[in-house]
Amino acid sequence: MQLHLASEIPPDSPFRLEIQQRLHRGELTRVHHGTYLESNPADAQQITTEIHHVARAFGFASRSSKSTLSGISAAALHGLPMLASRLRGPITVTRKNPGSRRPSVMVSRAELRPEDITSVQQLPVTTLKRTIQDLASLVRPHELLAAADAALRQGASLEHLSEPRRQRRLLRWVEAHASERAESFAESWSRYIFIQHDVPLRLEQVSVFDTDGNFVARCDFGTELGVLGEFDGRIKYDRIAGSSEAAASMIMAEKQRETRLRELGWDVVRWNWVDLQQPAGLLRRLRRQLESAASAPPPRGFIRLEPVKRVKPPDWRSLFELL
Repeated sequence: MQLHLASEIPPDSPFRLEIQQRLHRGELTRVHHGTYLESNPADAQQITTEIHHVARAFGFASRSSKSTLSGISAAALHGLPMLASRLRGPITVTRKNPGSRRPSVMVSRAELRPEDITSVQQLPVTTLKRTIQDLASLVRPHELLAAADAALRQGASLEHLSEPRRQRRLLRWVEAHASERAESFAESWSRYIFIQHDVPLRLEQVSVFDTDGNFVARCDFGTELGVLGEFDGRIKYDRIAGSSEAAASMIMAEKQRETRLRELGWDVVRWNWVDLQQPAGLLRRLRRQLESAASAPPPRGFIRLEPVKRVKPPDWRSLFELL
């Protein structure tokens, strides 16, 4: 896919004369004033809400030199997980003066310090730490925890997160509980529920080995008592390689993996998006399994926490062919 910015299109370019025709034919999508996303039918399925928001942010930044992308938009550019409903909202920026109001742009009036600003894909964006601080006033606690987890995975430092910012209590909580081991929004949301309800299932991304030291499985959560937790939602079996045979093979491999864990004495608890939205049933199941495990013989084998692998932010300029 390719992003076209009016500010970078020469006045005599044939593209300017073709814009309206190509928009009518569906070859272009206007994502912001003077900003067009070009994609072929194959790419169209890959234009996520996140990509669309970032394209709008590029378009806005190309026409405004006095604003710094912040909040939701900064999170998207950094590659921090944001709910689609947030990304469908306006571009979020910070600047010293409010300027004219536009429904497509939400402005926070503040004077940013030099250490609060960085360059992401050649755009002025708040740093990871400042972005988390700003998000504290924009999103719910479990969303903020997910963003902070992802920032840590990129190597950000979130020390002294609450000073001297608003939402100090929430930011202190996030600083205390953010984890670089979380690998998805759902894992962060799950951990938020566990913390809030004092569920002792806090070990993340645990590798399970049998008594001979052979690797058996890697699970989202675990406890040495013998209970493992798995969020069911990362694998869309009906989309694997576009093949029902491949999906069936994946499902069978997952069942065999779980059978092996149970043979070794591990209990596996699974949950999905619905459980995260309505966690009462999940909490009952987890507490029941944990109580049962506490009085049962320990599982055979052991768990280990492997080192965390750092994650790089998305390369948006390559994606949009803006090299």
